Amino acid sequence: MRIPRTLRFQLAAWYSVALTAGLLLIGLLLFAMARYHMLRHYDGPLKSRAEKVLRILNGQESGHDLSPKQMEAINQVGRLVLVEGAGADRQVIYYWPEISAPDLELQLNRMNWGPTSPPTFETLYRGGVRWRIFSLPYALQNGRKGKILIIEALGDVQA
Repeated sequence: MRIPRTLRFQLAAWYSVALTAGLLLIGLLLFAMARYHMLRHYDGPLKSRAEKVLRILNGQESGHDLSPKQMEAINQVGRLVLVEGAGADRQVIYYWPEISAPDLELQLNRMNWGPTSPPTFETLYRGGVRWRIFSLPYALQNGRKGKILIIEALGDVQA
């Protein structure tokens, strides 16, 4: 089979390649924009839930000294982990029972535990599910620092 070398064929081939590349680029941009906006859909509620926990922790000497009413409010937040300390001194003071300990430890070891680490959003893939995690640093009255981790499954984004 011989490929024609006419100008008409060359122009048609060039236009086909350019059109395919353009459509591919537009498709990738649309996919990236849709994913970005879907993640932002999750990020707002995660941040507001973390701020709710922060308001509960304000004025506390320790995360272990929460009243039953405060614990009830924290239990209603959802998938939550409270960690106090840094480095080897770090300890989990509360975690939502649904969260498995091995995944929790893996995530805690990956996080930035610097004294001035900013609030961050991360996406973690575990057990066939993508999880969105918002970490918010906090400081208690006794000067002890910690992090609030709010975790949510990204079912819609993954699908």
